[in-house]
Amino acid sequence: MTSSILCNIDSRVIAALLFIGIILFYFLGLKVCQYKKKRTPGHESLGIGPFEGAMLGLISLLLAFTFNQSASYYDTRRGLLMHETNCIGTVLVRADLYPDSVRKAFRNDLKEYVNARIQYYEAGDNKNEIRAELQRANMISERIWMRAAIISQKDVSVFKSMQMVPAIMT
Repeated sequence: MTSSILCNIDSRVIAALLFIGIILFYFLGLKVCQYKKKRTPGHESLGIGPFEGAMLGLISLLLAFTFNQSASYYDTRRGLLMHETNCIGTVLVRADLYPDSVRKAFRNDLKEYVNARIQYYEAGDNKNEIRAELQRANMISERIWMRAAIISQKDVSVFKSMQMVPAIMT
């Protein structure tokens, strides 16, 4: 529940709120320290040693987990992008198994699909553009699939379909 709420908030707003909170609590700590000095003038504050160390250790551990999670997220995203790129390349190469008219149709659809995916990645934070490019890519993907399905039903050579269909499915 909490993570879905944080995902809908802009990261700049979260960073600004955290910064303001850090500054606010820093000054609150200074005021508490000044108040204690006024109540007991001869007493010097040495801090709370082990507690501070434990808290700093906990914060550094949380920071390390956060960086690890974000690195893992980007590694996974890069891996998925590489997998999609390899699949597109495989379909492009296997389109050469078909006659010129079919090959050109596959190549044109793949070019449109790649352009749609590029537009998707360049959309940034624009949710409407992201949604539109995903729908466009899905429509092109369905068109490629339907073309392969129709050709596999008409073609007497099963070999071409056995090569193309798994490449499209992944």
